[in-house]
Amino acid sequence: MTFFGIVMMELFTRIRLTGTIEHDGEHISLQEFVEKSFQGGVDAVLSIVDDAMDIPTATQGGKVVKVLKLALSCTLFNAEERPVMKEVLSTLLKLSHV
Repeated sequence: MTFFGIVMMELFTRIRLTGTIEHDGEHISLQEFVEKSFQGGVDAVLSIVDDAMDIPTATQGGKVVKVLKLALSCTLFNAEERPVMKEVLSTLLKLSHV
């Protein structure tokens, strides 16, 4: 499940896991980078999304935020806290129908 979360974060941010991310003068992981963006609200989260992604509406932006939050949940340290793939699929299907 961790792999799925990482791939989703790489896809949405266009930042490779193996790349170096500098934030406020320190080097952080991709997960930390995405997590820190949530501290700034929706606009901050959307600001880290790849510019090539077309996000024409607030509804679409909300979906992107939810997918990134789901991706983060898939990378939680404790495996028991991570969603199982069935839950991930259910969440993604619900988002596709909004």
